[in-house]
Amino acid sequence: MIDLADYLNDFDNAHSLSNKLKEQVFLKTELDVVYSELTNWERNDLLYIKDKDSKGSWKKINYIEYTWICIVSELIIFGFNYTEIKNLKIRLFNTIGFDELRQAIRNSEKEELVQPMDEMLALIENNQNLDIIMEGFSVSPLELCIAEIILFGSDYFLYVFKDKEIPFLSWSENAVKGYRMRGIFEAVEDKIKESHFALSLSNIVFKFVIRDVKVNKLTSCILTKQEYTILKMIRRNYKDIKSLNIRFADGRMDRMEVTTTKKATAESRIIDYIKKGVYQRITIDTEDGKMVNFENTQKIKL
Repeated sequence: MIDLADYLNDFDNAHSLSNKLKEQVFLKTELDVVYSELTNWERNDLLYIKDKDSKGSWKKINYIEYTWICIVSELIIFGFNYTEIKNLKIRLFNTIGFDELRQAIRNSEKEELVQPMDEMLALIENNQNLDIIMEGFSVSPLELCIAEIILFGSDYFLYVFKDKEIPFLSWSENAVKGYRMRGIFEAVEDKIKESHFALSLSNIVFKFVIRDVKVNKLTSCILTKQEYTILKMIRRNYKDIKSLNIRFADGRMDRMEVTTTKKATAESRIIDYIKKGVYQRITIDTEDGKMVNFENTQKIKL
C-alpha cells in the first residue's frame, strides 16, 4: 500500500514515488481476475509485464502494471476488443525522458503523451534539485496519470474512445487547466461529445492508496453506485443473461439476482467460476454423459 500522506503535494518526492510505483507487490493470486482470463489476456498481448522473462513466468507485478490490468478488465466489460485495448496500451506505455517531456510541453507537442501535467511539472522545475531528482528519469503516460492522482490527491478520468488516432483523453483539474492554457479546450469538449467510456482511474489507484484526504469530484455522477453496478453486470454478460431480478428493501435497491446460461466447454472452466468465491447456484445439464451447459445464478449486494 502507498500512504498518500507521504507524497501529497511533495514534489521533491516525485522520483521516490516513481520508484515506489515500480515495486513488485501484487501476486497473481491477489488479482481480482479469473486465472484463465488473465492467461488469455497475456496470450493475446494485452498485459504489460515489464520484468517478465517469458510469458507465464512472472509471479509479481508492480502498481502500474496492476493498474493496467484493472483498466483492461473494465474495458472488456464495456465492450472494447483486443485490438482497441492494445492500441491504448501502446499509447499509455510509450515512455519518454523528462527532458523530452519538458520540451514537449514547451512546444505544445505530443498532446496524447503529455496530457497534461503542466502544473505538476512547473512545480518540479522550480525545485533547485531538479537535475538530481530527474537524473535518468523516464516515464510513461500512465505513470504520469497515477503520479498526478497521488501527488495532488485528485479525481482523474480517462475518456476512452474506439478511435485509433485519439484512443483516450485525460480529464482532471490539471488536465482541464492544461487544455485551456493551450487553447484546445473547445476541441477537447467537441471530442468528448462523441461516444466514449469514462473510466475512473482514481478509483483504481485508490484501491492501493491509503488516504485521509477527501477527493473533490469533477462532475456529479449521473448513475448511482447501484445503477452503475447493474449496468456493468448487464454489459458484461448481456449475451448470456437469462434473467435479472432487482430486490428492494426500505424503498432502496438492495440486491440483484442474475442468472446466466453458458455452454460447458470444459470442467476446468466451471471450476474457475466456483473459485470466484461469490454466492452462486450452479445447475449443470448433461447429455450422453457429457456436460452440455450450465446455469449460474449469483446474488449480488447493491
